Amino acid sequence: MSAITMRTRLGNLLRSLAEPVVRLLFGAKLKRDPSFEYAACLMLKPRRLSLQRVELEDLFEQPVPAVSIERLPRGSWSSPVVDMVAMARIVAAAQPRRALELGSFRGYTAAAIAAHLPSAGQLVTVDIDPQHGSVYRDSALAARIERRIGTIDEQTAHEPDASFDLVFVDADHRYEAARSDTEAVLRLLKPDGWLLWHDYSNWGYFSGACGVPEYLAELSRERPVVHLAGTNIAAHRPCWAQGEGQAELERAVDAMTQRNRGGAWQTQVARP
Repeated sequence: MSAITMRTRLGNLLRSLAEPVVRLLFGAKLKRDPSFEYAACLMLKPRRLSLQRVELEDLFEQPVPAVSIERLPRGSWSSPVVDMVAMARIVAAAQPRRALELGSFRGYTAAAIAAHLPSAGQLVTVDIDPQHGSVYRDSALAARIERRIGTIDEQTAHEPDASFDLVFVDADHRYEAARSDTEAVLRLLKPDGWLLWHDYSNWGYFSGACGVPEYLAELSRERPVVHLAGTNIAAHRPCWAQGEGQAELERAVDAMTQRNRGGAWQTQVARP
C-alpha cells in the first residue's frame, strides 16, 4: 500500500470518527450558522462533490460565445456572478427556443438567461412567491419571460413531453425537493436539451438544507451528469447516454483528465 493511499484512508477514518462528535457538540450551531456549517462541510466532507468535472467549452463543438451581465447580483441567496456567466454562455451557445427556470427569487439569473435567448426565444419561470422576479418584471426583458406563480408540479403538469430545450433547477435545494423537482421536469426535456442544476456545492450537508450533491450522485448512476468546472452547476443531456452525444461527453471528460495531468500549474493544492 502506497503512502498516499495510507494517508487517504487515515484521513477518511478520522473524518468519519469526527463527524458524530461534531454533530453532538455543535448540532444547534450547524443548523443556525451557515458559515460554521460550510466550514464543517469542507473539513469533514471534502469528497462530497463526486461528479466528473468537465470544462464548459469542451461540451460544444463551436467556441462558446462571450456574454455580458448587465445587472450584478445583490443580496443573500443571489447566484454568484460566475454561475450567471456560465448560464448565459450555455444559453448563448445552445440557443434554446424555449427554456424553463424553477425558482427565480430576485430574478438575476432569469434576466441573464432571457437576455441571451434567440430572438424568438421564451423563458418560463416558476416561483411560489408573486413578489419574486423583481429584477426583470419592469424591464424590457419581461416580454421574453412568462411568469408562473405556484408549485412546480402544478405549473408544469400541463406541459407536453419534450417541450423545453433547457431547464434550470434552482428552487428548494433539500434532497427530497431536488429529486421531486427533477422528476417533474425530466419528461419535459428534449432529447438534445440541457438540464442544469444550481447549488451543486459543498454546503448544507449537516442541516439538510442542500442535498443536491447526494441526489445527483445517485442520479448519475442512471444518467450522465457532470459538474461544470469552476461553477456550482451540474448538467445532464439525454443525448449524452448514447451515440455521438456519448462520444462528445467522453471527449470532454478525457480533455479534463489530460488537463489534470498538466503539472504544477494544474494542481488543486493551495500554494504555501
